[in-house]
Amino acid sequence: MAGAAVLSAKAAYKSGAGLVKIITPECNRSIIQGALPEALLCTDIASAKALETELDWADAVVIGPGLSKSDNAKMLVKQY
Repeated sequence: MAGAAVLSAKAAYKSGAGLVKIITPECNRSIIQGALPEALLCTDIASAKALETELDWADAVVIGPGLSKSDNAKMLVKQY
C-alpha cells in the first residue's frame, strides 16, 4: 500500500509540513523513495518502544492510509 502513504505525504507537504516521516514495511522502500526522496523513511519498527521513539518528534501523526490489519497495526491505532 505504498501509494496511500505517498499520497498522504504529498498532501502533508502541500499543507505546509516541513518534514514528513513515513513508517512503512521494507517492501515499500523503493517505491516511496522514488516518489518522495525528500521524505524520511523508517522501515524497522520491531516493538512499541521503537515506534514510540519514531513518533515522539512529531507534532502531528497520520495513521491509516494503507495500514494493514496486523497485530502491530492494531497496537498502533490503540496507542495513538
